[in-house]
Amino acid sequence: SNILAAEKKQKTYALMLMADIYIVNSDFNGAETTITSAFENCDSPDYLPYIYNTFGRIYQELHDYDESIKYYKKSINDSLSAIDKSILQNNIAVVYLEKKEYKKAINLLENLAEEELLKNNKPQLAKVIDNLGYAYFKTNNPNAEKLLQKSATIREKENNSSEIISSFM
Repeated sequence: SNILAAEKKQKTYALMLMADIYIVNSDFNGAETTITSAFENCDSPDYLPYIYNTFGRIYQELHDYDESIKYYKKSINDSLSAIDKSILQNNIAVVYLEKKEYKKAINLLENLAEEELLKNNKPQLAKVIDNLGYAYFKTNNPNAEKLLQKSATIREKENNSSEIISSFM
């Protein structure tokens, strides 16, 4: 039975990776079908946050924002590291931005930006600050430009070219 459990865990993991490939190729229906299979095969609680996060990403891409937020919130649990939780909260804030619910996004992002753990994770801090700057921009907050500039500076120091491009966009 240990062999069967290991095989089931490997199958679940493979399905999770396949769902990611579908997302990268913008096949969200294929991704949804595949991650649903992963969920049905999953008997390891370790994989559930990842599976729920994948559902959140799919529904966000399909503009089903309420479902997206529901799954992002489901993926936040006690087994996750503090940094993983902050990434998920940032994902939720991005969905609020897409829904034009700027006040909700700002509340979440301001709290995240103050978290001590982000001071040691510059790439994640840059994302949070960038999203907060964008939310400020959309609400005519005069601090928007300062935050967007700060995010770009962090990204340049980290030398992450795809994130630098994101800042300039």
